[in-house]
Amino acid sequence: MFRTLPAALAVGTVSTTPNQTNCAFSVPISEIGTGNDSAQIDIVVTGPDGQTHSSTRTVTETGTVSMTIDDPPLLAGANYTAVVTVTGSKTGSVTNNLSFTTLASAPTLGALSTNAVEDVSATLNIPVAAIGAGNTYVDVLVTADGADGSSVTGEVQRVSTDGGVAEVTLSGLTPYTEYTATAVATSSSGGTATQTLSFATRASDPQIGAVFVMSQQDTAGAFLVPVNAFGAGNTEVTIKATAFGDDGTRAESSTICTALGNNYATISGLSPGTPYDVTITVTGNHGGSATASTTLTTTGTRTTIVSVVVDGDTLPTRWLIDNGIIQNSLGLMEADLVELWGTTAANGMTLHECYVAGLDPGDPDADLVANILMNEAAEPVITWTPDLTPDRVYTVIGRTNLTDSGWVDPTNESTRFYKVKVSLP
Repeated sequence: MFRTLPAALAVGTVSTTPNQTNCAFSVPISEIGTGNDSAQIDIVVTGPDGQTHSSTRTVTETGTVSMTIDDPPLLAGANYTAVVTVTGSKTGSVTNNLSFTTLASAPTLGALSTNAVEDVSATLNIPVAAIGAGNTYVDVLVTADGADGSSVTGEVQRVSTDGGVAEVTLSGLTPYTEYTATAVATSSSGGTATQTLSFATRASDPQIGAVFVMSQQDTAGAFLVPVNAFGAGNTEVTIKATAFGDDGTRAESSTICTALGNNYATISGLSPGTPYDVTITVTGNHGGSATASTTLTTTGTRTTIVSVVVDGDTLPTRWLIDNGIIQNSLGLMEADLVELWGTTAANGMTLHECYVAGLDPGDPDADLVANILMNEAAEPVITWTPDLTPDRVYTVIGRTNLTDSGWVDPTNESTRFYKVKVSLP
């Protein structure tokens, strides 16, 4: 005759399945234990922030019990310790001590943008708003799939801080092709985020040879422009000629070119007898351009009005040009400049008065100011601003009373009011 020993409370190895903000526990109970009608499972979890998370369950049968710690949520990418205690209703207890790390949170990407798109390359900016809690970096990989079936992948760019921007350059693209770029940010913990962007490459640059000046007339010029290639993606180009004269004149013209070979550009509206710098720009109808330059001098005699004289006073056209009142004197008649003579400037004076006094006609506060200073001999010295001596004549005149008629040469004894008259010598 023999007697069997009573069965004790038996608990296997507890396992964990952590996520970003929670952790699932598997507690295997193989024996509740003789004399026990139930067992209580207590789980206590402590994190790096010192906060304690707990959960309790009572079971009456053997088997694996699943319990989840998620209230309050755990920190992502953090290390935790856990104590799992199983206690019989009458007797016995088993404790498991273990640790686990929650998964880091996924990164966050902002909207993609293009920094530069050329014919065979494109640079994209990928803003990483957050690398994700618990991560030390994210790796950004960009792949662009073209409508023509091509696919290009850029070099991986690593971002280690929230708010960082990955700049990825894609090379080997096809000109004038629609692309869909997909950016995938993979964190150090394996979490991912994805953003997409569509863009189109431009056509390749046209190719042109040396520009030849075919004719130089008094008001026009003609050029031979060899167009050797339209550029991949273009079906035609526009030839634009722009001429800049040393007298400030500017003229331009444009011609559409639909065939390769020697094409022609003409430009009119030029001034006679004037040197010009000419820029020839060839632009594809779907993008890309090429530029060449040359010079020409129109035939004929240049006529320039240097200044206009009214009642013996002179108003130089150079001053009018420098102050933005006219662009140049070509095409103007002297009568035009005479009319400008009395035009009101920003400060209320006429243009001629501003020129004589040396004032800026565009400045509403411009004025002639007289200053009186005492020298070492206690004698008054008069200066004025602006001072254009010896190109101007300054005369001090005065009045004893403002109600007096006329201004006369002042005397120190009686004159109390003064003003300065400025005139051309």
